[in-house]
Order: sequence, then structure tokens, then C-alpha cells
Amino acid sequence: MTIARLNVGGGFPNHRMHAIVPQIEDTFALIDRVTTEAFGDNRPLLVCEPGRALCGDAFALAARVKALRDGTHVFLNDGVYGTLTELPMIGVIDRIEVLAADGTKRTGDAQPRIVFGPTCDSVDRLPGEIPLASDMEEGDFVIWQGMGSYSTVTNTRFNGFGELQMATVLGLKL
Repeated sequence: MTIARLNVGGGFPNHRMHAIVPQIEDTFALIDRVTTEAFGDNRPLLVCEPGRALCGDAFALAARVKALRDGTHVFLNDGVYGTLTELPMIGVIDRIEVLAADGTKRTGDAQPRIVFGPTCDSVDRLPGEIPLASDMEEGDFVIWQGMGSYSTVTNTRFNGFGELQMATVLGLKL
């Protein structure tokens, strides 16, 4: 029996971590090599779903700091029921920066923080501790890069939170 098409799946990585910049070409080369090794001259046509790798950097998320408590706990206007829903499942993105309300970048040393969303639900907590600028203040924005995959489509609007506003930003004028 000859296989006509083989779906090699999806879930290809996108740029979530500063230290790891996935190269989609390398992923495709590996799939190509292994398919040739496995099937030789009877190699099937390949089908794949590289969605995350293609659209992961399509969005950045700006969440507002609503409250800071005891220098460790941060409460945002977005969380795991909103556009940050995949972080507990996939892992935290470390491509984060903090901007003051006027758009200037906070430059304090990164400090591990426990981050909660707005719902007052115990599940609405980001995994682990998130390194955020030590000079962060209430009213600042936490900017996550690489949120294009599932951030908007999995937003639940749980308990009335999660209304999204989208904006095209070509650059910040500081």
C-alpha cells in the first residue's frame, strides 16, 4: 500500500523566548529528511499546519497594571480567562517589557512577580513568577510580544472581563 498524503501536524514553534528563535526552515528540513528516510522513493506528499510559527508574532498584547501589592503581586486587567489563556498550557512568553503610562520604557532590574488577572478567581494566575521591571507602577502597561496565535480567539470574557481593543501600532513616538 502506498500513502498518498501524510499530515505531519502542526504546533510548530514561534518566538516565545528571547534565547530561542525557532527557524521554520529548520523544522521543514527535519520533516523532509525524516520523511525521505522513512519512505524513500514511496514518499507521500506532505501536509502541515504551521499556524503558530506563521502568526505568533502577528500581535503584541498590552495589559494594564491595575494594582501592585507587597512588591511581589501584580494584578492586570487581563489574565488566563482573557488573552493570556494559553500561558498556563504552553508556557510563559519572556519577551516582555513594561512601559509607563506615557510610553517610556521602565528600566528597573527584572524582579520575579506573581501575576494575577482581573477576575478574583484563584485560577486567574499566570504560571510561575514573571520577571517584570522593579520600577513598575500601577497604570503601567505590560507588553507581551508573540501573542498572535491564540490570544484573541480564546478570550472568554469571563465575569464581564476581557473586552478587547485592537490597534495598529507602527512605532512609539517618545
